[in-house]
Amino acid sequence: MRLACLVIPFISTALLSSVYADSPATEPSVLPRYQLSVGEELTYVTSGSFNYQGGVLKSGSTNIYDVISQNSDGGWHVIGRLSSWETQGDAPPQPFTQLTAFDLQPNGTAAISPGVSDREGTPGEFPLLPADSTQRNGSWQGDRPYGGHITFKLSPATQPDMIEFTGVRVDPIDRIYQMTFQTSYQFDRARGLLISSTTHDAQGYGFVGTGTDVCTLTSETTKPQNWLDQLSRDCQVYFAAQTKLEAVTDKADLDPTQCDAIFASAKDVLSAARKQIASPEIGDLLDKQIVNLAADEQYTKDEATDRMAVLNKPAPDWTLTDASGAKHSLSDYRGKVVVLDFWYRGCGWCMRAMPEVKKLSTDFAGKPVAVLGMNTDANPADSKFVVDAFGLEYPVLHVEQDLVQQYHVRGFPTVFIIDPQGIIREMDVGYSPTLHDELATKIAALLPAK
Repeated sequence: MRLACLVIPFISTALLSSVYADSPATEPSVLPRYQLSVGEELTYVTSGSFNYQGGVLKSGSTNIYDVISQNSDGGWHVIGRLSSWETQGDAPPQPFTQLTAFDLQPNGTAAISPGVSDREGTPGEFPLLPADSTQRNGSWQGDRPYGGHITFKLSPATQPDMIEFTGVRVDPIDRIYQMTFQTSYQFDRARGLLISSTTHDAQGYGFVGTGTDVCTLTSETTKPQNWLDQLSRDCQVYFAAQTKLEAVTDKADLDPTQCDAIFASAKDVLSAARKQIASPEIGDLLDKQIVNLAADEQYTKDEATDRMAVLNKPAPDWTLTDASGAKHSLSDYRGKVVVLDFWYRGCGWCMRAMPEVKKLSTDFAGKPVAVLGMNTDANPADSKFVVDAFGLEYPVLHVEQDLVQQYHVRGFPTVFIIDPQGIIREMDVGYSPTLHDELATKIAALLPAK
């Protein structure tokens, strides 16, 4: 699945981070550990606000976690029903609901279940705990998606039986958006649960401002075994359907004439899964997916039409300038494989893809391959900031919207591969973890045989 941005800047307060100043730690007599029990249902409620130049962005969530079973390794299988919303000014809240499942170890190490999107990693209500006594008095670190990490450090306890610590989240694109994100946790050692957390965040680009989110454990109840069994069965059906759905629709953007058949098959997949699901909590998610298929199909048709308009056709010519004022024309690169990366600073997925494109320029150095950045930012300072932050050594050119339209770019990033004769052979929209390898294979196939 490709992840792409439209022209609306990517702003995600879930990716903010900061540098935490050292403070003396208080040593707990016993290492903190999660103590869950089968049937336990935990409800965490979060409310937050982010104050920026244009007003206030308010947000909230109600996340419910059910402990389904005890694993043979001493951990637990947990299912989460996550419901969040946000609103600006007088606008109505925009709700978003998703399902997650993961296996949690007593120290907070977690593994996301198959079929579950792991873009955000383990939910924040289950932060990583110190692995052993060597970390108990100092700090410990956990990995985050996309090369990020979070560093935890013990703080002086302010309440009996509480373990208190901070977490500083660092993400490779924090420097692009000038983000900071620090969370203070209160963990009940006796109950083996996170009781509350407070997050302070700030951003210096886009939505410039500061915010605070407060998360609290509001309920701890017990569910009967038959209810747990049903929820578990329904979730297995749901996640299996998501995996099958992605496989069915993955190639839908290649040919608009195939979209009707592909999305009819996608609806069959979801409808078949819906018939097997009894839990209203899970059934509602599938019902919404089925309703949204029509909009998804139309967007995919439009994207496929754009792709067909440029693939295997001569690339529109252009003459553009780089930051130094030097002019570059596409015709100057005739005889080489040309890689064009369309991006803008406010596109978070563009920033995720940037290291992959940069690696392509390194991999094919000395070969007849030219990698060119195609930046659409109106302010040249934004382009320069990104170029400097990533240390890009290939030319980055300023692109106006008319050229974006000529190349039928509707999502960002979009990468084109043009063969030595000037024909577009690939149009790749969005980011995926396999982006570099897929593009490298396609570039290599266009190079002359040795």
